[in-house]
Amino acid sequence: MIRLRGVTKIYRSAEVVALRGIDLAIDQGEFVAVVGPSGSGKSTLLHILGALDRPTAGEVCVDRTSLGSLRRPDRFRLRTVGFVFQWHHLIPVLTAAENVEVPMVPLGAPRRQRRQRALALLERVGLSHRAGHLPSQLSGGESQRVAVARALANGPPIILADEPTGELDSETGQEIVRLLAGLDAEGRTVIIVTHNPQVALAARRTLTLRDGRIVDDRGNFN
Repeated sequence: MIRLRGVTKIYRSAEVVALRGIDLAIDQGEFVAVVGPSGSGKSTLLHILGALDRPTAGEVCVDRTSLGSLRRPDRFRLRTVGFVFQWHHLIPVLTAAENVEVPMVPLGAPRRQRRQRALALLERVGLSHRAGHLPSQLSGGESQRVAVARALANGPPIILADEPTGELDSETGQEIVRLLAGLDAEGRTVIIVTHNPQVALAARRTLTLRDGRIVDDRGNFN
């Protein structure tokens, strides 16, 4: 599903080397945690996998597509990758259901179909009763569950999550992790960046980054 060969990322403006010759393969349906100290390259790696950023050198292939050849990375992201971030980034003037509908609009899904799918996804994350509420009326955990539903809107094979539990209490964070962990059983590939060791242990595999390099790659027996 994902293969990186010699991926390096240098931010020229600050002459910072974020990634140094990363080689990596991730199979379809894997649940992978990426850990490491601040500045180790975790978020940069995730952004490159999601075509939000480009490597300075090396090759990235995702779902049989070479990201370097993409003419419309936005279309690739809409169809292939669902994102969940530390901050849920919900649109404040839209309801929970309308926020979930947003990724479906550029692909031309009819309004009725969008609404039906949004409501089904909110039911899946336990928020069907909050479909008509604005983000300001939701708790942090509820907002993050809406963000998970939104990430699933277009049925992407890959979910990328960057510190999705970072601003949540431990119990609510565990709920989000359980939601993400259930996705790999459906064949989706889930990659989560985290500083939390307990969150990492929920994954089947943990990659440890330090100074832009993978220094450990091990399976979790849970």
